Amino acid sequence: MTDKAYAVPLHELLAGVPREARLVIDDDGMGTRFIPVGRYCNEAAEALRARLAQPEQQHSEQWWRHEVSNAWAEGYEKGRTSVKQPEQEPVWVEVTTNTGDKFILDSAVEADKIRAARDAGLSVVPLYTAPPQREWQGLTDEEIIKLQHLIDWTAHWSTKKFAHAVEAKLKEKNGF
Repeated sequence: MTDKAYAVPLHELLAGVPREARLVIDDDGMGTRFIPVGRYCNEAAEALRARLAQPEQQHSEQWWRHEVSNAWAEGYEKGRTSVKQPEQEPVWVEVTTNTGDKFILDSAVEADKIRAARDAGLSVVPLYTAPPQREWQGLTDEEIIKLQHLIDWTAHWSTKKFAHAVEAKLKEKNGF
């Protein structure tokens, strides 16, 4: 086929087959069959034209809000749950000697002494401050609107695509 053939809609190509066109099949002397391919092509063209003339299915504003809301929630939850808190390192350690004496060592500065205390079999208890909490970054209304405009909402997979876009944006904002 040429590139020109692809430029002509199928219903027009089918309608171009003469209605009286027949396929003749000779069964080696057993008889001849005539298949009305012209009629079949014309009927198919009419059916395609009728379908193309129908308006595309329109969804209500409420339906779209529901779909966007579900996609947003799915992407937001995936992004939120993907944030892992960094494992906290102890700030200090409490070392208890064999005589029961206790002293505190700075874990960042006195790592050698802490290692030596462990090697000697002394009690070494890590001491923590409250772990630094990472502040979760959500999306602004402007960012959500930008993401919504990236999606072809007429496609049936758009809500899932939107959820993935939300998830990716949240991961980006939260450093993942």
